[in-house]
Amino acid sequence: MQVKKFLCITTVSTVLSGYLAVMQTGTAQGKESGIFSNNIDKTTDIKSLNSNDLEQLTENLSTNQLNQTTDSTNHGFSLEDDSDSQEFVENSTEIFQQSDSGITQKTTSTEESSNQTTSTASSVETQASSSEAKQINKGTENGWNYDIRGDYAYITSSNLSGDVSVPSTLGGKPIRFERLDGSVFVNYQNITSFKVSSPFYAEAVSFKRWSNLESVDLNLISIGNNSTKEMFRDLSKLKSINLYDLDTSNITDMSGMFYGCTSLTTLDVSKFNTSNVIDMASMFYSCTSLTTLDVSKFNTSKVTDMTGMFYNSSNLSTLDLSSFDTSSVIKMSFMFSLSGVNTLDLSHFNTSNVKNISYMFSWCGNLTSLNVSNWKTTNITDMSNLFANSGLISLNLSNWDTSNVTDMSNMFYNCKSLSNLDLSNWNTSNVNNMNTMFSYTGLTSLNVSSFNTSKVTNMADMFTHSLKLTSLDLSNWDMSNVTTMSGMFSYCISLSTLNVSNWDTTKVKDMRNLFWNTSITSLDLSNWNTSNVTTMYGLFSECSNLRSLDVSSWDTSKVKDMTNMFNNTSLTNLDISNWDTSSVTNMQGMFSDNLKLISLEVPNWNTSNVTNMSGMFMLCPKFKKLNASNWDTSSVTNMGFMFTVQTTDPEQVLLVQTNDPKLLTYDYYSVDRRIPGGPRFNPDGGVFPDTTDINKSYFSKVAMTTNEYKNKNTLSSLEEYVKKIEPTKEGSDFISWTNSSGKNIDEITNIFDEVDTTYTANWQRKNDPNIPDGSTLPDNVNPNSRLGIAYYPIKLSIPKTELNESGEQNIPIQTTSIHVGVKDYYANTSWTLRAQLKWDKNEFHGSSIQSDNNGKVYKNENNGNDPFTDNDLKDTTEARGERYPTIDESESTIMSATNGKRTGVYDYSLGKLTLVIPETKYIEPNQYSGTIQWNLVAAP
Repeated sequence: MQVKKFLCITTVSTVLSGYLAVMQTGTAQGKESGIFSNNIDKTTDIKSLNSNDLEQLTENLSTNQLNQTTDSTNHGFSLEDDSDSQEFVENSTEIFQQSDSGITQKTTSTEESSNQTTSTASSVETQASSSEAKQINKGTENGWNYDIRGDYAYITSSNLSGDVSVPSTLGGKPIRFERLDGSVFVNYQNITSFKVSSPFYAEAVSFKRWSNLESVDLNLISIGNNSTKEMFRDLSKLKSINLYDLDTSNITDMSGMFYGCTSLTTLDVSKFNTSNVIDMASMFYSCTSLTTLDVSKFNTSKVTDMTGMFYNSSNLSTLDLSSFDTSSVIKMSFMFSLSGVNTLDLSHFNTSNVKNISYMFSWCGNLTSLNVSNWKTTNITDMSNLFANSGLISLNLSNWDTSNVTDMSNMFYNCKSLSNLDLSNWNTSNVNNMNTMFSYTGLTSLNVSSFNTSKVTNMADMFTHSLKLTSLDLSNWDMSNVTTMSGMFSYCISLSTLNVSNWDTTKVKDMRNLFWNTSITSLDLSNWNTSNVTTMYGLFSECSNLRSLDVSSWDTSKVKDMTNMFNNTSLTNLDISNWDTSSVTNMQGMFSDNLKLISLEVPNWNTSNVTNMSGMFMLCPKFKKLNASNWDTSSVTNMGFMFTVQTTDPEQVLLVQTNDPKLLTYDYYSVDRRIPGGPRFNPDGGVFPDTTDINKSYFSKVAMTTNEYKNKNTLSSLEEYVKKIEPTKEGSDFISWTNSSGKNIDEITNIFDEVDTTYTANWQRKNDPNIPDGSTLPDNVNPNSRLGIAYYPIKLSIPKTELNESGEQNIPIQTTSIHVGVKDYYANTSWTLRAQLKWDKNEFHGSSIQSDNNGKVYKNENNGNDPFTDNDLKDTTEARGERYPTIDESESTIMSATNGKRTGVYDYSLGKLTLVIPETKYIEPNQYSGTIQWNLVAAP
């Protein structure tokens, strides 16, 4: 007979145990952005300058006058425009002639006829000259007035216009011109073409200001005054020139000869004899339509001035200068500037006597290579703008002798394709101007550590916009004579380190935008002498990586402008409390867009002369406190947006300590969106004694007088305030105020540290029979502590069950409550809930209780009044549960939480429970009882 075994477990009760510990705090961080960027000055654009402007730029290129010059008028870019009056109608005419001793001048008298008439018949008048017993016959013929002198008819005047063709004879005599210019042709500005087909001689020739002239055809034999200076100057409509076989062998001055002939597409000067020419300055200046020019046979052995010779001949792509002998040349400034040349062979140039090469290759955008490595540069004093805006990719200047150079300003300006330069051997001992020298280049590295800068006064924009420069060694530079360094490193966005700690800045007056928009993280400027500086506009603006800066000892007594000085830096602390700001008039945007700056202690600043404070602390979201106790803003006319924050950001707290009437009454909220500072108190569903439920701030207004601030800035005052605002909440008891890192309000030691801190009310549900299942049994523990087990299953029961003969057997457990909850208002404590199965007697060997919960934890948001339902359980990530936990003789983890914000009850449903017996043949029929021990372990 088979005997059946029955298992009878009366109850499995659960008990509580555990221990608690304390918690820890945390910190917050911010981010950064930018505003108030500033433009910087660039080099002068010579494209739009006329000759007089360029004369000023080159600082009187004709300073060193030659004994051989034909007159005292400067050439090239110093060519002067005449006045609007007709300079040619005058009583005396300067005529130059060659003598054995050099160039001399003589004056002859000319007399204009007061009765110029046009007639088809010739009339002849005989007049005795007072200076010689020779007959001069005057006549008129077809609009031409002339004098018969010996064998020639000298044309004296004409009122013809349009297409003018000069007759070969007048009065039966071959024609001649004493001077062919506007003094002869009354209507010269209305002449469109001019032709002299018969060979003739003229003492002087100039078509200057014949503004409508389109073609010139001259069978000119020679010119008596040996000068073609400005012969066709500014004839912008002139399209063709035919000079036949003009003998130029005695010409000494060709300066400005074709100056401004912008419509001239072809020009034949291949037969010019230039063996005696001394001056070729501006000869082909702005011949913008010329595509070719043959000067291969030019003899330039006597030329001393080539200033602007091919300037702005923008369509000239090639030039053969192989025949050029430059041994006598002194001036070469602007020689190829703005030309279209893409290749130049100047390797043979003899520059031993040259003194000025400023702007020589400037704006040669098509020129990518240039061999000037062997040039003799010993006598050169001016190299300013030499390669500015060129397309050069490489340059070998390592052997240049720069010992006499005084001006290197803009020398490599905007050479964006130039990545390397070897200037390590340069002697810069006489240089006084390095303004914009390396700005806007493509240089990746530059060794100028050995530069002698003892005489330099101007370093403004020296390296500005050199985007690829990562480092510079300037630590040993002598800055003792520098007066301006504005924009010196501005927009060097790759420059992250710079040692300038030993610089002598005693004479510096201008520091505008000095470090603007660099990547420098720290600067040691503590020893700089700033006693003569008058402007610090944008000095550190846009240095978004700058985190540390010691300028506490700076003398700012002469500074007038501090606009955007610290705009968009990453400075968190700034000690400038002792600055003398008595001369400052502009503080616009001074600290704007600083995402890290928290507070500023500048109570004793003298602001009585400041007129502009607009945007001074604009877009500084972390800026919480300003001590401006003794500020005087009575002269300020613009305070707009002084503390404003982004409209997309939350309202920001601010505390201003001041006695200034304007700051006390400033509207901090309407536009600037600033609110009183904290500590702030969030009732979290409760209400304050005044029945309001919105956050309260300890400080009731943004700006307070010094006395008001002192009275509020005490812990006793805060303690009294906290007692007055203790909130209430239906169904809950108020426990305490804690911040997001778990810090309690009574742990505050410095009120200002909490100016932007929110403390949230912690609530404890009152004992409530509705949690978790309506039972009045003591499973609703609801501890008074801020961390504890809130509820747990009071009883588990198993019905009488027939056991199997052998093998594993799973027996369902009947329950009335299968939830366990942990209450946590510590907010930053780690804890673990564990369970352990203990049998009272007749222990089951290896038996356990199995849960089917896959690890889900909910936050129980029951209001304490209504019955607990599944709707009260809300998803949460603030705690985690174990997946399918097994409760046995050893402790098993059920639920846990790590450091983080938690304020509530965290619920774990044990789900369907099963008693697991691994082998029934060892179990004796009997009644069994046991307990599940719940253990909550907390750790800091």
